Amino acid sequence: MFRVDHDYVLAFARGAHASGARQFILVSSVGAGGPGFYLRTKGAIERDVRALGFRPVDILRPGLLLGHRVEARPMEAIDQRLAAALAPFIIGRLSRYGAIDAKTVAKAIVGLLGRTDDGYRTYDNADLRRIASQTANFMR
Repeated sequence: MFRVDHDYVLAFARGAHASGARQFILVSSVGAGGPGFYLRTKGAIERDVRALGFRPVDILRPGLLLGHRVEARPMEAIDQRLAAALAPFIIGRLSRYGAIDAKTVAKAIVGLLGRTDDGYRTYDNADLRRIASQTANFMR
């Protein structure tokens, strides 16, 4: 998992930077850098991509991604249904841990393309929904 979520992403980012890309948009995870192998891996890739010198770096930290998957993942399907049902009750600061549709995240990525200010920013579920709602409808 580390190779896929860190090493391959970092290799891609290095290649993009070497080819002249100025902006990098990274889909990470809510809780990145926290306890556990998965969250530590996400924190490491955020740190390492920021160090490459992109201006800007946009780090998306969605909660559980909702949407159709080609491969069957029965437990994840149950988690998605449960998370979608609980979403209206997860409010305030906890809302960042709630579920979000993958299409919303994709629309937010499109909305962030071409951002020119320096530095890096992180975006949680509420930010992603706001940016997606301001992005022209390109997906159905």
